Amino acid sequence: MWEKSRRIGATWADAALSTLDAASANGSDTYYVSTNREATLDYIESIAFWAKSYQLAASAVEQIILKDEDEDVLAFRVRFASGYKVVALSSRPSNFRGKQGNVVIDECAFLQNLDECRKAAMALLMWGGQIRFISTHNGVKNPFNQLCLDIRSGKQKYYLQTTTLKDAIADGLYQRISLVTGTQWTLEGEFAFVTGLYEDYGIGADEELGCVPLDVVGGGLVFNRDWFEIIDVIPSHFDAQVRFWDLAATTGKKSYYTAGIRLAKSGDLYYVTDVIADKLGPVAGDDLMVETMMLDGRDIPIRWEMEGGSDGLKYEAYMQTKMAGYDAKAVRPSGDKLTRAKPIAGEAKAGRVKIIKSHWNNMFLDAVHGFDGQPRPLINDITDALSGAHAHIVSTQPINFGIANRRNRYDNSYGGMAGNWRDHL
Repeated sequence: MWEKSRRIGATWADAALSTLDAASANGSDTYYVSTNREATLDYIESIAFWAKSYQLAASAVEQIILKDEDEDVLAFRVRFASGYKVVALSSRPSNFRGKQGNVVIDECAFLQNLDECRKAAMALLMWGGQIRFISTHNGVKNPFNQLCLDIRSGKQKYYLQTTTLKDAIADGLYQRISLVTGTQWTLEGEFAFVTGLYEDYGIGADEELGCVPLDVVGGGLVFNRDWFEIIDVIPSHFDAQVRFWDLAATTGKKSYYTAGIRLAKSGDLYYVTDVIADKLGPVAGDDLMVETMMLDGRDIPIRWEMEGGSDGLKYEAYMQTKMAGYDAKAVRPSGDKLTRAKPIAGEAKAGRVKIIKSHWNNMFLDAVHGFDGQPRPLINDITDALSGAHAHIVSTQPINFGIANRRNRYDNSYGGMAGNWRDHL
């Protein structure tokens, strides 16, 4: 199983594997299916490309006609001197009958009959072979996502490979693009490339590029994405700010996110000024907190949820050492996740929460819109960070007692300076 970002060359790379396998004396046939005729033709042309690149003896791309339930079905084929072949055909389950070898089911989250194709392909494994599922995600309720979840839980014994756009960029994707297109690689150009892709994909960016299936159907139970206004300019001065972290980490089969939200308040309005969320192990999550702290600067306090027992105290002491010189503390949460989210949800519903325009907008909006208190990666991690940030700011802001009481408070506080109380409001 390969859950992947779009446009990273996954199908092209799989064609390289199928070519080598079909050309080997101890290889096998490979049968490729996808969502449409154009995709199958692209795959078989990639087979021909790799055969030429490897200098392997192979036929040209052939068009063949297969009989399928009294219908003539067009398929594409490349034959090798080894006697094996690669065939690209339609996704009809009956196409696998009587065949033997490997099966590649591409963009399988978009097939109408994935479960049937999978069952039909399983019969090929009796005599050896392999099934490779390759796809971007298409919603949390999709059979492809369910297979991924079953693998993570141990119900299925498949191998699961995850490749996000960020993973591919780290492995040199943009450097390769620069080489092929004849442009000079720069770090700035790479950043602009990634940012541009996220902006182009809009609401679907995290699903299409980040391997995070969307779950917005039935959302809006606590937050609604329409409550948050995206703005280009934020105030030059804030009454309070905080960077709050939810420190869920990816460990073993559990795939949660380290999420940090920077929230600010000016007057009666709140501003979400930055959102970070990444699948990281515990050590990498700590490093991300320290790196972000240095970028934010010393004026912004850092807070995170304290775990129960002595471990939480030990971790707080450990992180305070790493963050020496900064205002960094753990806080104990009060109430369940849903209870903690309601106050900031009320502010958002009243139109008092703005978000600065940035590449993370859709990730943030999808997460809070899908939040309902149930345990779900990314959605809960981001929402918990937002709730914690709001709770911290509320706890540090003075209570508005009204103008008369405020005057009495300042009179009492400043004694002989009471006559100048307006200067202190």
